[in-house]
Amino acid sequence: MWSKKLIFNLFILSSTLGITIKSSGGFARRSLFEESYNDIYKSYFEYSENFDSCQANFIDADTYNPLENSELISVQMIMRHGDRVPVYLIKNDGNTWDFCKLSKYNSILRPITSAMINSTADDISKGSKVVVPSNELCKSGDLSEKGGLASLDLGKATRSVYVDKLGFLDRNLKNTDQIKIRTSSSA
Repeated sequence: MWSKKLIFNLFILSSTLGITIKSSGGFARRSLFEESYNDIYKSYFEYSENFDSCQANFIDADTYNPLENSELISVQMIMRHGDRVPVYLIKNDGNTWDFCKLSKYNSILRPITSAMINSTADDISKGSKVVVPSNELCKSGDLSEKGGLASLDLGKATRSVYVDKLGFLDRNLKNTDQIKIRTSSSA
């Protein structure tokens, strides 16, 4: 009976402190956090296509029907950034986050300009060209490739309704007065 209590208490102690019996003569300390983190990290790559991090469904042009007896006069769209790298990283963990190369989307993006404006009356066409970052390794809080792709998919879905289906905006945006965009760089 006494030996069963000792083994049970040793099991509790080893589970609590993260001790592994290395051999019959000693103990080796390990980090339970490190093991669980590595398991989660491996599963991220295994299930990354299925994990949607609380993302709502996009608007669907096939199922969208405008309200009867109404006229669309304005659209306001508010979106939050897509998937990002954690803001607080574990020390010496920088090489783990290697999925922020957004420059691969350059070929499908229209050239756009960016300017600091103080009012909605400022001419935004005189800004400087926006360059999509091409960092292979992510910095704290960076938009990931998955987040960039989600933003691109949201834009395509929105375009399919308001441009292609409803014709609310011209297919080729030539009149800059048709659209106003406001953004912030803080996450």
